Amino acid sequence: MVNPIFHERTKRLEIDCHLVRDKFHKGLFSPSHVSSKDQLADIFTKPFASPLFMSLLSKLALVDLDASPVCEQIVGIYDQQLDSQQQQSVMNGGVPKHLSPGIT
Repeated sequence: MVNPIFHERTKRLEIDCHLVRDKFHKGLFSPSHVSSKDQLADIFTKPFASPLFMSLLSKLALVDLDASPVCEQIVGIYDQQLDSQQQQSVMNGGVPKHLSPGIT
């Protein structure tokens, strides 16, 4: 017995698979191997030793917003808007009232 729901979910995958296979047999493309050291997507799916992980991480061009000068300016402006009691609350893990609507 065939499960029609499962088939409906995989139907597109089957079509894509056949399309790719047909184009491959016609010689329109040839797949090539990409090693893990060059495949950025692998950083999200595989464990790596620290040197290779750091190498891939640097290729992602991520920015540490906490260390960003723009973030420091925003935090500075935000801190100026809070009174000392609110600053102490934030330092203790609280949320200022104007940022937490509905929470008293």
